[in-house]
Amino acid sequence: MTMKKLTQKILTGMNPEGESGDCFRTCVAMLLGLERDAVPNFTKYDIDTWEYELGRWLGVRDLACIVVDINSEKTQWPHGHHGTRSTCVILGCDSPRGNYGHSVVGRVSCGKDRILNIDVVHDPYPGGVGVVGINTIFYIVPRTIPPLPSRNLPA
Repeated sequence: MTMKKLTQKILTGMNPEGESGDCFRTCVAMLLGLERDAVPNFTKYDIDTWEYELGRWLGVRDLACIVVDINSEKTQWPHGHHGTRSTCVILGCDSPRGNYGHSVVGRVSCGKDRILNIDVVHDPYPGGVGVVGINTIFYIVPRTIPPLPSRNLPA
């Protein structure tokens, strides 16, 4: 299935109400196959509140968000994680347009060298130009993981 590329509606610093931009909710909508306006603009809240509201909203949908802070695009991934398929995620980054955060849809994978490979798939900013630096990966995952099938182990 091809991901529908969406454009954010609210631009930080460019709206009369001074509301934070809605790039993050636009990315959430893209990952979940929803329209942008079907997802709340979580970043209109302070940081503690918006993370709580995101978790609550995802939880009703049996989803959760795992947040991974990274220091560079060359983050070492734990041994045994290599060779995984690429995964679409939300990348938290610095905006090239000002001193504030921005979110884009990205794809992460890990090679045999255990180096995390990160690619920007779509910048929801109108005419998006990408990112300055990536500092956070947001994985949206099923909230409950089904149990592994039982094995008949020797006694």
